[in-house]
Amino acid sequence: MLISIIIPIYNKEAVIRRTIDSVLAQGLREDEYELILIDDGSHDQSLSICNAYRVKYPNIIKVISKGNEGQSKTRDLGIDSASGDYIYFMDADDYLIEGGLRYVIDHFLNNEIDVLVFFSKTIPNFNDYDVPQGDIEGKIVYDGEGCDYLKSAFFIFIWNQIYRLSFIKKHHISFQDMFLAEDVFFNLQVWTKNPKVRVTSSRIYRYIEYPGDGQLTKNRDEDYIKKSIESYMRLFKEIATQDLRFKTEYGSDRMETLFKSLQRPFMSRILSSQLSVNEFRATTGHLKKLQLLPLKGSVNRSTKVIEIIMKTPWLLPLYQKVYQSIVIPHIIPRIDRETGKFHFKVGSQRNTF
Repeated sequence: MLISIIIPIYNKEAVIRRTIDSVLAQGLREDEYELILIDDGSHDQSLSICNAYRVKYPNIIKVISKGNEGQSKTRDLGIDSASGDYIYFMDADDYLIEGGLRYVIDHFLNNEIDVLVFFSKTIPNFNDYDVPQGDIEGKIVYDGEGCDYLKSAFFIFIWNQIYRLSFIKKHHISFQDMFLAEDVFFNLQVWTKNPKVRVTSSRIYRYIEYPGDGQLTKNRDEDYIKKSIESYMRLFKEIATQDLRFKTEYGSDRMETLFKSLQRPFMSRILSSQLSVNEFRATTGHLKKLQLLPLKGSVNRSTKVIEIIMKTPWLLPLYQKVYQSIVIPHIIPRIDRETGKFHFKVGSQRNTF
């Protein structure tokens, strides 16, 4: 079997049919793929919908039901259950354009590739079943080793990457039980193992941005903020470890671009929080011990602002007040999600952070 498509599902009864239908419309032969639907303890009709599809497509669809454990453990279960040579993760509320996987598999995937990357496109303010399709044609924009690519860029999301299953198992790669950014951590494990990577500009994945779905403008309680900051700090520790390894093996930094790219969402959490000045000093102090601060190399306007905030911790209460009362309600909603990218290469900016 060529590919296992894994979809974790939690309370997605309103949209899961469209996602499943998009997978069934990829033009893959029945013997080429399996669709693994994992219900993570949904309280709605998601599981019933999945089971109905399984009855209709018993040779393609596998349904797994379990208690609620979160995305990381659900995806790991998908890895353990997969039979394909490759695995691919989708989010339950997005979709693939018709024939997209067929196109990238036929044109860009071969036995030498460990990770195949394609691009994506955001569909903003969407609330319907029928979705625009678009052109799937693309070209190869990178063909080489993962560690070489890390000199200048990093692909953060998992839903625009197809992974060789034997590569994942050989290196014992799994999803960490983190509150957020578990996909970043997963890809960090993958790419630093130096896979054979091919990147194509085919824009076959559609991220659906629903009305009112912007993560940056949602209300966040203090527990959410605390867990978010803890997840980022855990990720930063791994980045520092990998950075040290690259200096030893290659004589150069390779994690600088990724760390800089994560500073904006990380600072968003800091400024959205009730973190005290002393707690903020401790946080920045830990980043200095990890040798991630001060920021290295060239910086852009966004990272310059972040540097100023980190260098003036006594002004944190003022920064927090301005951010929470002005930036979140009045500025962030006007940012163009399609062009407001972080400073590393992704197929399309997803509003995850």
